[in-house]
Amino acid sequence: MAIQDHYLELFILAMAAATFLTRLAPFVFFSKLKDNPAMNFVGRYLPLMVMPILVVYSMKDATISPIKGAISEAAAVLVVVAVHLWRANVLFSIAIGTAVFVWLKHY
Repeated sequence: MAIQDHYLELFILAMAAATFLTRLAPFVFFSKLKDNPAMNFVGRYLPLMVMPILVVYSMKDATISPIKGAISEAAAVLVVVAVHLWRANVLFSIAIGTAVFVWLKHY
């Protein structure tokens, strides 16, 4: 009867332990690979490789037929590229591009 009374608490504890262990595992297993050239390559270029994938994925449902939708999506992409070339700050360029997209979609 005691396990049934504390089922939710045990479940939360098990999920917290699983989350902690999955966050700890890379530090434990890859700590010896700090000076490995392959790991340095992945650490340096992975963000650059992920960004085009995210752009293609986010634009996969883009509609070209309604002109207003196509213009707002194209304008947002151009603003992100322009702001990033100007400031070289990924978060800033994404935030400004998102704001432009939302503004163009609603107004």
